[in-house]
Amino acid sequence: MSKIFVDEIKGNTGTSITVPTTQKLIGTDVASIYAPGMIIQTVFNNQCNAQTTSSTSLVDTGLTINITPKFQNSKFIIHSSQNFYVTEEPGTDAQLQFVIQRVISGGSTTQIKEVVVGDHTGSGNRSTTWGENNFTVYDTPNTTSQLTYKTQYKVYNSGWTAGVQTSSQCSHIIVHEVKQ
Repeated sequence: MSKIFVDEIKGNTGTSITVPTTQKLIGTDVASIYAPGMIIQTVFNNQCNAQTTSSTSLVDTGLTINITPKFQNSKFIIHSSQNFYVTEEPGTDAQLQFVIQRVISGGSTTQIKEVVVGDHTGSGNRSTTWGENNFTVYDTPNTTSQLTYKTQYKVYNSGWTAGVQTSSQCSHIIVHEVKQ
């Protein structure tokens, strides 16, 4: 096998280099071949353990994922899907807040997305909302340190209860690193 050592490859004529039919250009390392706009790595995680809370402060849902950026200027696309319920008993309304937090290893925590879900039409005896919260978030952390993305939630009033991953409903999170 022959090896060629170069710092740059340039077409002899024109602006392109052609790899002949039946031939392949193979990268032997993650992100060894990339272009701006390409997804250069994807990580995913599932969480199936039921969690409940009556906290009015944010608590972890158990859905978390780590990724170490290949490039400092990469962008990240985060998708999460999480089943939930929120109940007030007795009551007429119940709300909960979901957030996605980004933690940079050895650094800061940043809330990158939030949503409030709930119900204002309860019977006076009980108000319950069941649903699925889906986030798609675009993030620019500007680091090569490990990132942790996680979802958290809270109820808005004491006496309300919320849960995630209940009734054997798993939650999911996927993170794509996009080369710039």
